[in-house]
Amino acid sequence: MKLRLTPSFVVAVLALVVATGGVGYAAGRIGSAQIKDNTVQSKDVRNNTLTSKDVRNNTLTSRDVRSKSLTGQDLREGSLGRSTTYTRCGPGELFIFGACVLPAPYGPSDYDMATFICSGLGGRLPTIAELRYIAEQPGFTWADGNPAQYEFTSTWTTAAPIHPMAFDQAFNSYGDASAQAFHFHCLKLR
Repeated sequence: MKLRLTPSFVVAVLALVVATGGVGYAAGRIGSAQIKDNTVQSKDVRNNTLTSKDVRNNTLTSRDVRSKSLTGQDLREGSLGRSTTYTRCGPGELFIFGACVLPAPYGPSDYDMATFICSGLGGRLPTIAELRYIAEQPGFTWADGNPAQYEFTSTWTTAAPIHPMAFDQAFNSYGDASAQAFHFHCLKLR
């Protein structure tokens, strides 16, 4: 059997060579200049192919990252500053101990009302250690601005009879604060 080159066979082979060569040429020649802005989607990028070298510094925001898509393994130690950590704190609130707290106090009120208000905000009164830390934060206001005034904590006395405790800014305790009216801060849990 003798192979005969017909015009249709030559055209078919030539079309095949051009088609496969064109794809190879395009794959090697298409760059960011040929891609229209905002046209590449996540489905167009193979999983685990982008690295930090592929992303220019300070170009990603929280809106660019799908919720719950990052884990601690995805982030370099110390790469997120306190101000960039995602929280759901309201305006003016500080993110402390996994909770949000306003620098300005509530009150004065009695202990039961203080716990009721904090509970209504989805939170609680701070412990002694938390109140000490909060008091060191910039913009924090102690009680009514008077360091000798007491603030409620979630700490109770350990000896009977057991009572809620309050502290002044020097952390002197007021042992039975149950019948007093003091200021307080609420840690709103998030």
